[in-house]
Amino acid sequence: MCLAMLYLGEGFKKNKEFGLGNSNPDIVKLFLLLAIDVYKIPREKFIGELHLRADQNPKEMIRFWSKELKISRARFRVHIDRRTIGKKTYSGYYGVCSLRGGPIQYQRRIIRFGDLVIKKVIEDNLRD
Repeated sequence: MCLAMLYLGEGFKKNKEFGLGNSNPDIVKLFLLLAIDVYKIPREKFIGELHLRADQNPKEMIRFWSKELKISRARFRVHIDRRTIGKKTYSGYYGVCSLRGGPIQYQRRIIRFGDLVIKKVIEDNLRD
């Protein structure tokens, strides 16, 4: 249930892929751990895409996210936001990590389950 609620809030819904993006390392880590537990996806199947600001060091950010998520550095790609050129990044910001892994049916299944949970909670509370 935790994975479903997390996915409904932060997961990819327009893209036809199972994944999530967030700047909070704990949110991304929770998604990864739950996806591994629920769907038995090997950690090595996940790919990270880092969306960084222009003044961030890509190698340092890959090192940070790789260590946080225990995913090989080779599994990360970097995108730099050119709109941030000349603008300073605040301390403690590691960019956005989009983590992708698993087939589209995982996305569909988790969204469907999350929708059922939401409907059930609403129905149960409207009866009172």
